[in-house]
Amino acid sequence: MGRVTSGGRVAGLVPAAHSDEDFMTRIQLALDKTPKQLANSLDVPTMWMVDRYGSRAQMTNWLIDPFWDMLRDYVNERIAGLIAVKEELDRKERLDRREYEERRRAIKNG
Repeated sequence: MGRVTSGGRVAGLVPAAHSDEDFMTRIQLALDKTPKQLANSLDVPTMWMVDRYGSRAQMTNWLIDPFWDMLRDYVNERIAGLIAVKEELDRKERLDRREYEERRRAIKNG
């Protein structure tokens, strides 16, 4: 952690990596997976994960590297699964609220 100088600035801090520079780390964090776990989920060698350093512009080309399609398909499946879970939770909430309100009205109307 940095220290505050007499001028009010923080000294000793290193700027955070930009999203373009730390692309794979951001993906792994968003998916809550270590490089090894993500590689296992995609059924690819772990080296495919840890060997992707640098900015997106320096990484392999989407058109010739099947990894990117595999990763996008996996992300799409995860998103679809999360949306399905969210809809089920929302439905559970609606049903429970409806039941609660009906019980409350029944008690109130005696």
